[in-house]
Amino acid sequence: MGTAATFTAIFDDQGLPTEANAREFYRSIIGSSTGSGVVDGGGSADLTTQPFIATADTTAIVPLGEGRGWCSGIFGQWNAGNAGTHADRHATLARIDYICMEADYVANTMELVILTGTAAATPVPPTVTQNAATLWQEPILEVAIDAGAGAPTIVAADVTRRTKPVGRNPYFLSTFTGAQVVAAGNAYPVPVNTAGYTIDPWRMFDVDVSTSEVTFPLNGRVRIMCRWHTQGASLSWRRLAVEYVRAGVVLSTRTLISTQNADADFELAGFASFGVWATDSIRLVVKEDAGANGYTSQYLTWELDYVSGPS
Repeated sequence: MGTAATFTAIFDDQGLPTEANAREFYRSIIGSSTGSGVVDGGGSADLTTQPFIATADTTAIVPLGEGRGWCSGIFGQWNAGNAGTHADRHATLARIDYICMEADYVANTMELVILTGTAAATPVPPTVTQNAATLWQEPILEVAIDAGAGAPTIVAADVTRRTKPVGRNPYFLSTFTGAQVVAAGNAYPVPVNTAGYTIDPWRMFDVDVSTSEVTFPLNGRVRIMCRWHTQGASLSWRRLAVEYVRAGVVLSTRTLISTQNADADFELAGFASFGVWATDSIRLVVKEDAGANGYTSQYLTWELDYVSGPS
C-alpha cells in the first residue's frame, strides 16, 4: 500500500469533523490562498445582489446590505445591518477605517467590526489581525474619514470595497479588434479597453487607460490568461509579454507567448501566475523583437484574476 493521507474529509466512521479539520477542508475548496473572502453575489439565496452594499450617506454608522463570507475557513452570513459606530474625527487630520468580518476562534463568534485607523497627514488603513489559531479579521470595506470636529459624515464616495470575493470569474480587462501594426524592434502597450465589461466593482485594482497599466493596492497574486490572433509574415520573434512596473520603471518582463512564424495568420493562448506588491503595476505589451518586417495584431483578449493576501 502507498502512503496514507494525513488528512481526509469526510468518511462515515470519522464522526463529526473537528473545527480544525473542517476549516482545513473548506480552505482547500474556497479558491482563496487564505480561505477568506466574501461570497460574490451577496447574501440573498438567489445570489442576485452585491454583498455588503454600503448604503451611505450617513453619520458615523455605515448601513450595510446582507452578505456572506469566509474568515480562514469559517463561514458567516449577515442580514442587513451595520458594523457599529465610527469614532469621532480628528480636528485637523484625516484617517482610514476598515469594516471587517471578524472570526474569533476562541470565543466562537463571527461578526462585523470597525477597525479605527490612525489620523495622519497621509493616512493609511489600520493593521488587521490574521491569525488562523485565534482571530481573523478580513477587511471588506475601507472608509475614508475626513478631518473636523465631532462625528464623521460618511458619503458613498468615502467607501471603497477592499477584499477579493471568492467564487467569481476573472475580469475581462481588454479586447481589441482590427489592424494594429507593430513595427520591427518596437513594443506596443496593449490598450486597456473596458467597453462592454464590468471592471472590478470590488476595486481590488485600478486601471489607467492612458498608460495601459493595472495597479494593485495590496500585496497579492495575479493570474493572466490571454488569446492572441495575429497576421502578417515575419522572420523575427513575435512576443506577447507582461511588464512589471514600479514607480514608472519596468523591473521585469515575462513572456506569455513567443513564436517565430512566417505564416500569414495564427492564434495562440498564454498563461502566467505571479506575485505582486502593493502599489506596483503590470501592463501587457506586444513586441516585434527584430527583423525587417512588422506584423498586424488582429485581435487580443486578456483576463486577469487577482487574489489579495500574502503573495
